[in-house]
Order: sequence, then C-alpha cells, then structure tokens
Amino acid sequence: MPTLGINAVCYTAAIATLLYLPTMQKPVAAKASFSIKAYLRDIHEGFSFYRSFPAMLSIMGMVSISNMSSVAIWTMMVPFVREVLDRDAAAMGTLTTASACGTLVGLLIISWMGEIKRRRTVMLCSLAAIGLFNALLGLFPSYPFALVALCAAGAAGPFFGSLSSSLHGTLVPGPLQGRVNSIRFLIGGGLQPVGAFAGAAVAELYGIPFLFLSLGLLPLLCSAAAAFLPNLKNLDGDLSALQNRTQLNSHNKVINTL
Repeated sequence: MPTLGINAVCYTAAIATLLYLPTMQKPVAAKASFSIKAYLRDIHEGFSFYRSFPAMLSIMGMVSISNMSSVAIWTMMVPFVREVLDRDAAAMGTLTTASACGTLVGLLIISWMGEIKRRRTVMLCSLAAIGLFNALLGLFPSYPFALVALCAAGAAGPFFGSLSSSLHGTLVPGPLQGRVNSIRFLIGGGLQPVGAFAGAAVAELYGIPFLFLSLGLLPLLCSAAAAFLPNLKNLDGDLSALQNRTQLNSHNKVINTL
C-alpha cells in the first residue's frame, strides 16, 4: 500500500506540472485524406534518417536488446521474489519503488551534470550498467542486494534515455520529428514481446537465476562490442556539422517533392 501511495503522489505531481506548462498555439493543419501510399512514404522518410546516420541506428539496436532483456527479467520478477527470494507482495512493491527511486536519482545527477560531450561512452555504459546489475541479481539472490541492484539499474537508465532524446531532438529535422520518433520507439521496443515470451521459456527450462544472469550479460556484452564501432564516434563532441547536414538533406528532399 505505501508503494501505491508513492505512485499516486508522483503521478499527481506530474499532472500538476503539465497543467502549469504554458499553452502553445496549434499550427493550422492542412486537411489531407489518408492513403496507404502516403503512409508508406512517411515510414520510408522515418527510416531514411537512420540510413543517413548509421551511428543512431546502432545505438537504437543496442537499446532494443537492452529493452528485450529488461522486459524478460521484469516479467519473471514476481516469481523471482516469491520463489527465489522467498518474499511476499510487499517486498515486490518495495523493489519496484527502489527501481523508481534509482531512476529519480539518475535524473537528478544527469540534470546536475549538464551537457555531456562524450555521449557514446555514457550511453553505452548506461546500457551496460543496466545489464550488469540485472545479471548480478542472478548471481546474488538476496533481498537486500536486490534492492541495491535495482536501484542502481534504475539510476543508470536516464543517462541513456536523456542523451538519446537529446540526439534525436538535435539531429532530426523538425518536419521529420514525428516520423523518426515513431520509428525510434518501434526499433527500441520491437523485441519486447520476444523478451517476454523468451523470459518465461528460459526460466522454465533453466531457472530464474540463470535467466537473470544470461539476459543481463547479453546487453552488457553487446554494449562492450559496440564500443569498437567506429561510426559511434560521430555522436561525441560538437553536433553542429551533423545538424547542418540533416537540415540540408531535409531541405533537398522537400525541393525534390515539389
């Protein structure tokens, strides 16, 4: 029950914050009828950004693997608490709160740090840290350690999320924001159903600790391998040249469609 109360307070604060945001004038939208051809063209334009910037596609591939592993682990978190940790529903709620508190701490830290230039290192370390702490849950199945591990994994998450959103906001041209972000969330969450299904199957065959260990090590190893990809270096430092390139490409495409 305390967990539900904390969640209610957090949601209330979020709603109150949204209500105090200044209103923006809605742009006049041109009336257009839906067509399959136009829909497919929008999807193609969304994917075209990632073809132009393979570094961003590589990063989204990493987060897809990380999200798949996290979903698989959290799908089996209730059996983990009940069967491995031998705890009740209150412990499960406390673990969820520990993860949420870690996320809040991570947000505060990254807000305090300000602009980060070494984006590649921070983003990959964020995904690797999440995988590491999830893997350690399988190696050290104790309730106190689970509290610390889930809090730490939660704290690591915002470092990737904030930098990914910042990169997309900076590099994606305004007219393509909606299309590219749709593809972004499609790639990032595309493997989540696979993770939910595979998590239960692996846990049934080899046990829950093995599931946590193996699917925690997967994003860790993938992030370590991605550190050697040369194109990811483009995400570090000043992004003005890349931003100008995307704007120019977007402008040329608009001219070609006229």
